[in-house]
Amino acid sequence: MAPSFHKVDRYFPSSKLCNNYDIKNTTLKLSNTRWTYSSFCTTNDRDINETLNLKAYYYKEIKTKVETARSKTLVDNALIDVRSYRI
Repeated sequence: MAPSFHKVDRYFPSSKLCNNYDIKNTTLKLSNTRWTYSSFCTTNDRDINETLNLKAYYYKEIKTKVETARSKTLVDNALIDVRSYRI
């Protein structure tokens, strides 16, 4: 399978969004490489967090759309096959 490229919305908060709790850290600065949510006792590494968020975005947004389109195509093709057989 060939690699593919999927563009994410430029305003998607990939590095500011906690991958465990979907909470956006609005105070995070570019110089912060790690941060902790004291209420959840969770420490996030900015790069790892961003990677996990992009992976989750892919599965939630892109792969679901591709699979839905593929399923629709399969159903359409099956209907065409069924209609071609007349009794």
